[in-house]
Amino acid sequence: MVPKSGTFSRSPSARSLRQEMVVGLVEGKAIESGAVRKAFLAVPREQFVPEIAARDGLEAIYRPDAALPIARDAHGVPISSSSAPGIMAPMLEALSLGPGLRVLEVGAGTGYNAALLKELVGPSGQVTSIELDPELAQRARRALSLTGHRCRVLVGDGRTGAPDQAPFDRIIVTASAPGVPRAWRDQLVEGGMLEVPLWLDSSCFGLQNVATFRREGELLRSVRVLIGGFMALRDPGPGRPPPVVPGLQVVARKGSSETLVSIEGPFVRSLSKATIRRGLATMLGRPRLGRRFTFRAADGLIRFLAWSDLRRAGFCSVGGRYGIVTLSADGNSAAAVLAQPFRSGWIETWGDRRAEEELDSRIQQWERAGRPTLEDLEITIGYGRPRGRGWKTLKGQDGFIRLDWTTRLAQRRRSELGGPSMKRTQDGVSRRAGAPAG
Repeated sequence: MVPKSGTFSRSPSARSLRQEMVVGLVEGKAIESGAVRKAFLAVPREQFVPEIAARDGLEAIYRPDAALPIARDAHGVPISSSSAPGIMAPMLEALSLGPGLRVLEVGAGTGYNAALLKELVGPSGQVTSIELDPELAQRARRALSLTGHRCRVLVGDGRTGAPDQAPFDRIIVTASAPGVPRAWRDQLVEGGMLEVPLWLDSSCFGLQNVATFRREGELLRSVRVLIGGFMALRDPGPGRPPPVVPGLQVVARKGSSETLVSIEGPFVRSLSKATIRRGLATMLGRPRLGRRFTFRAADGLIRFLAWSDLRRAGFCSVGGRYGIVTLSADGNSAAAVLAQPFRSGWIETWGDRRAEEELDSRIQQWERAGRPTLEDLEITIGYGRPRGRGWKTLKGQDGFIRLDWTTRLAQRRRSELGGPSMKRTQDGVSRRAGAPAG
């Protein structure tokens, strides 16, 4: 229940912790603009998660990396949360929000993000949030009313949008999805922006891409892609839970939540359980360490590999690092490209060199392609037959999803060489730029 008084928000410690969190977000470049900075300073997060603030203290809710679950299913699995400010801030920045804009939020959760949106669009702007769970919707309404943020919170299936309130200048989705329903595009004005966490291949459910799109006629074309992870968008239909990717894992000890090694992906179905267990056991051994990469390069390579149709390969985590692993048919050989978030990445191999040789051939393809990173990825979504060619075309909802590295990679190369190039800015407008990319 949301408290009836503003006890937490009037606490000096809440204000100081809020300021400390914002300083950290600015220093980490998650916050880039004065408007987003002011929004985070203005909204008291403790009013949206009062039970967590009361139980764990204000410090727990003002950590930049604090994602706070507020609802779980019958099995104890989190199904709704207040996202970490460290990912909320760059998502808000990417949307280029301003006074007077009309915004649709899919997934109200606690209402905290809706309050931030309202701060950014101001009194003349409109924020509509749609939430599948009636109890969560009512909770969000109470918190928004308590903090003085006038937002409309509807109950319904977010995949259909809010046609009675359309059109919108911005749509932000706070749950992950395998594609973009046509309704979201149709309810967006021409030139409007849509932001959604996408998992583009069931073999890599753990790899999400938070993409910000601009509507260009019938198409949606990405202007920015970020790293991030969100719970799956829930389906209101009976007996239709979020998709589950097959996989196996080894935890530190019985009852522990610490995962030592895990492997997941449809390829798990093609191998016997004995083979997968051998693979897990192989990866628990001491690895041979190979080449090192910057985090930016390693994450780009991991995503390149995820869409490269590697045999017997899938998403993995090893001791807190994530990546792509390939296994030999008997499970006695494994090789992985792993990244430690925002630190570094490297190649690790176990057993004999069969898996390493297959992985190395795909790494060579990545290098021949120009070593693309997530910054070079352009995602185009259409709702008909795909025209033209891209690096990879996936089946989307009612259409296609095209992935391409070439356009932005060429722009980055020209920029790094010091020549003028057409650089797409945060707001999606192409402008001349001659300075090396940051």
